[in-house]
Amino acid sequence: MKSPLFILCILVATFASSQEAGKITHKEKFPKAGSETTYFYSAPKGLYLPDSLQAVILFLGKNDFTKTEKLTKEPNGYSFNFKAPESISVIIIAIKDNKNKIVDNNNNHGYISYVYDKTIQKTAIADIELATMLGSFANYFLEVKESNEDILKLYENAYKKNPSLVYKKNYNSYLNILYRVKKDAAKPHIIAYAKKIESESPEETELSGLKYLFQNTGMKEEENRITNIILKEFPTGQVARQAFMENYFSADKNTEEFIFTAMKNYIEKFKDSSAFSKQYFYSDLHLLALTNKNWENILKYEELSSNKLSIAVSYNSYAWNSCGNAIEDTVKEPEFAKAISRRSIDIVEKMIKQSNNTELWNNWDAFADTYALLLYKQKQFDSAFYYQDAILKRNNNLGIDGKERYALFANAAKGPAFTKEFIETELSNGITSTRLLSQLQTIYKKLNLPDEEFVKTKSKGDAVLKEKMENQIKTKLGSVSAKNFVLTNLKGQKVSLSSFKNKIVILDFWATWCGPCKASFPGTQQLINQYKGQPDVVFLFIDTWERKDTKTMQKEALNFITKNNYSFEILLDDKDKVVEDYKVDGIPITFIIDKNGKIAFMGHPSNDIGAEIDKLKMD
Repeated sequence: MKSPLFILCILVATFASSQEAGKITHKEKFPKAGSETTYFYSAPKGLYLPDSLQAVILFLGKNDFTKTEKLTKEPNGYSFNFKAPESISVIIIAIKDNKNKIVDNNNNHGYISYVYDKTIQKTAIADIELATMLGSFANYFLEVKESNEDILKLYENAYKKNPSLVYKKNYNSYLNILYRVKKDAAKPHIIAYAKKIESESPEETELSGLKYLFQNTGMKEEENRITNIILKEFPTGQVARQAFMENYFSADKNTEEFIFTAMKNYIEKFKDSSAFSKQYFYSDLHLLALTNKNWENILKYEELSSNKLSIAVSYNSYAWNSCGNAIEDTVKEPEFAKAISRRSIDIVEKMIKQSNNTELWNNWDAFADTYALLLYKQKQFDSAFYYQDAILKRNNNLGIDGKERYALFANAAKGPAFTKEFIETELSNGITSTRLLSQLQTIYKKLNLPDEEFVKTKSKGDAVLKEKMENQIKTKLGSVSAKNFVLTNLKGQKVSLSSFKNKIVILDFWATWCGPCKASFPGTQQLINQYKGQPDVVFLFIDTWERKDTKTMQKEALNFITKNNYSFEILLDDKDKVVEDYKVDGIPITFIIDKNGKIAFMGHPSNDIGAEIDKLKMD
């Protein structure tokens, strides 16, 4: 672990993590809240930067949390202006390109700068606000990654200097970090804080903070107790509204009458007829009309809905589900699906024109990808290729499966020679899959090209991909060597990674609450069935981030796999130790470890895991 002093060393007005790192300075010696300040950015030595850059600024404001400012090129770097809100005391900055990709975040620590008060003093709460951002949304917005231990030290040093801040603003955030580091040892501190809050005639927001604190730290009984207090004391408050909506969402909303009655009851109980609240009900009415293919009601509830992007997403989801699970599947009611898909594109194009919000182009890409697939399945090859090509040309915003479809559409619309060049270019960039290779091999045969040429091309692509993956793993983990662990399985037995020497081990990180994890499991079960009887291939499913005690984790994981007939070897990461050791940012994620104990693959389980396993079996 790096020393917590590292963070303290970079918290100065002019800052850099090392001589080779970049830096951000400011024109005013003491930037003040409420005043505009000019900042200057110098990039790290040797870092390539595109022409268009923006500064993403993170802060703890009353309403906003981020601001994006365009960078202006200067003789010795870049500049941008930022007016800090009155209430803030510190900001964290990262640099991104025009595709919203972070290109410099000070080696994952962020560029940090204080905002001073009117007496030109650093406020006592500044380091607490900094720690709160580092422990919460700094990773999401800026890809900043500080260890929980370092964040905890930042909190504790601030409380040591200013004991009067204990139990004050952001103390919930401190207790969450304390729990992440010290687990059950933190619970007495949480209970003491809760008793103090409850003894002071708290508002609902304060009790809600306790509710979510208990939820995050796995204290279910305390969470239920606080929830009941809130519902009794504030029967029309925010928690009561959430409880109403949770009951509504869990109901079978299969008639207009039911949805309208629920909306009427909500409005009467909470005296809330805002467009925001009605949106939930109108979205369900719209979805019901979509399911029933009732065009009159589809257009009616689209018009009544205040969130048009949500409606467009519903159109796209419906159209995508109509396509089937595989490229070979037949589209259900193709003309209706195509019309619905086209409507999703029309909505987002109108929104882009009205708002000039460039981020909406990412939605356009997703919707156009669906529309292109529907066109392809209806043998409208030129049109299908047009849309898929538009996505690729705009910002290459296609994943592996999107590029597989691009190759299929290209072959149908442009011919094998064009498609051969596309696939080979992708291989040279380390982009490959079983489907792309299979299509390329078919093209070689069709063009009467030697098999040896295909083998050479494939080998070059494999080498590039292997090097690229190894660099990604080293960058993230520091080494390709898999870190050993010992966890308990559902039978209560201890299982260690080191016990699987000379085997290929697939680690799948998941949680019972994770929808995308569960969505990947049917395909993963097929893989398990495929390698069943091959003792050199082992699948381990690491249940993590549950924030529950071990017995509850064990019970819920067992119920889940039993209910779904999965033959998974579940290991309980009840202390969240393994997920931290492997520096997991989000789940699901899969690591494949070769027979020598080295990590050979790291990525989403939807990727071509079987092909990766087969490569390792041949080594």
